[in-house]
Amino acid sequence: WEWRIQYTPPTRVYIWAMRDMFNAGINVSLQADGWSDHDAPDFLRSDGHALQVWSKLLLEGSEVAVRHLSGILVAGAVSVCEAHDAVIIGAGSAGSRAASSLAAAGLRVLLLESGTELPRFGYDVWTQGRLGTGNPRLWYTWISPPFAFFGGRALGGTSATNGLVYTQGHPDDFPMPADASAALAALGPAELESPPGLEDLPTPLRALANAFASAGVPWLGLHARGAIKEGLGFVGRWRNRQSSFEESLGSCLPGRRNVTSRPQPWVCRLGSGRVEIHPGTEVRRLLWTQVGDKHVASGLVVARRGRQPAVLPVRRVVLAAGTVGTPSLLLASGVARRCGNAAVGAGLQEHLGFDVAFVLPTASCEPDPARWDWAKTPLVAFLGQGRPTLQLMLKPRCCHDALCLQVTFVLLRGSSRGKVRVPEEQSNSSKVSPELSFEIAPEDLATLASGLNYLRTSVLAAPDMEPWQPTALPVGRFPEVGDHEGALGHIAEALRNYQHTASSMSAALDSRLRLMGCEGVRVADASAFPSPVTGHPDVPVRALGHLVASYILEDELP
Repeated sequence: WEWRIQYTPPTRVYIWAMRDMFNAGINVSLQADGWSDHDAPDFLRSDGHALQVWSKLLLEGSEVAVRHLSGILVAGAVSVCEAHDAVIIGAGSAGSRAASSLAAAGLRVLLLESGTELPRFGYDVWTQGRLGTGNPRLWYTWISPPFAFFGGRALGGTSATNGLVYTQGHPDDFPMPADASAALAALGPAELESPPGLEDLPTPLRALANAFASAGVPWLGLHARGAIKEGLGFVGRWRNRQSSFEESLGSCLPGRRNVTSRPQPWVCRLGSGRVEIHPGTEVRRLLWTQVGDKHVASGLVVARRGRQPAVLPVRRVVLAAGTVGTPSLLLASGVARRCGNAAVGAGLQEHLGFDVAFVLPTASCEPDPARWDWAKTPLVAFLGQGRPTLQLMLKPRCCHDALCLQVTFVLLRGSSRGKVRVPEEQSNSSKVSPELSFEIAPEDLATLASGLNYLRTSVLAAPDMEPWQPTALPVGRFPEVGDHEGALGHIAEALRNYQHTASSMSAALDSRLRLMGCEGVRVADASAFPSPVTGHPDVPVRALGHLVASYILEDELP
């Protein structure tokens, strides 16, 4: 005899049969095929006859056969779909927002996060891996300094460490610019700290603002409401300094709010939906089921701390594991072979820049606390018509008895590119071990050198700044104005990155953030942006989390 049972994956199929000689062979057959025998002493027939129960988790196929049966007198089968409506990998800026948006629409969401900490502002969540440049700084390696990147691994991700800057970026930062404004509006109004006005700035800094205005860069006051455009002012900062996780899901944190470690799972109910949050859970692999000529995501290999890896069935997956984590997981899961998608992990981009200091020898460094605490609040200039390409952060500080101006140049978009690689020859339960390469484009160094020359010749040399005599440090050893080769050498030596990686998945996704070539996977993190965000990425990444949730609701659950 042969018993055939049809099903739709992912599902767990339960089989029961009488403990009777007429069902001879069924126990041997099921055990040989990997079925689990359940201890169910209270599961009886209506006449009290004992029944035996087996189950098996099936992530692929459509039919299972129980073979070599000599007969079946009383038996039955039932399938139970164990998957949530959506599983989100990563409880950072995007993942937390995507989870709350889907739950608010009535869905059952499982949110997986490898970290267990709920850090406060300024908490250190550096990853163990560090990215470094070789000489002459033309490539990244995985474990050597000085380039570094945030690894998240905390509830709230890197948004918990970023100073909680509030800038909305630019619509062209988004994969679908037309959807940017609605996604940002869905985040709701933000309560921001009030920055000083132009009239409140100390005299040397008012002169600096006037010099920028003379060079064509107007005073904007605050880079917070609407798209970033060329101008000088302050970046917005949240008054309450909440990470995306706390802002989206903090209303149902268990226990005391000041407890920073959350190692145990808990459930957050939002409207008619719910988010089941599992910290300390590392996702090792995605599992696939072939349906026709397509591979569909059907399961995850997950490992909770202190436990052996297990298989979790899924219906749909949202990857929000970060610019390195998301492509690494997909590559380790064989996405290139199964999905024919060679763009996964390619096109990695980053904000690059350098620092330089100027001394204003005739300006006093004595601040007026009643007017402005200038040691904590840098001025920020965005340069470039339309969508700015260069950002300057200008932070006053004391240099002995004189005022100094620390200037950080950040190239918002350039030609430098990197790649994430993962060897596929690893078992499904092993940890993902990515490798990175990154090549610095010479034209990016030239763009930064042009920005330095602009600041020195068009701003600091303007009549408004003449009384303050700004001079680059170290005095007498910094390249002279007009020494282009000297400036390039200084920038190459001082070049650094700003942990704003992006774009490693952009070419691998369609316009609705779906992984091309396979089904059941979408991406909601900075890896989906076509280029690094204009300004700080936290708020646009939160908006991307809401955007991917809206795409799921519109495309799959209308």
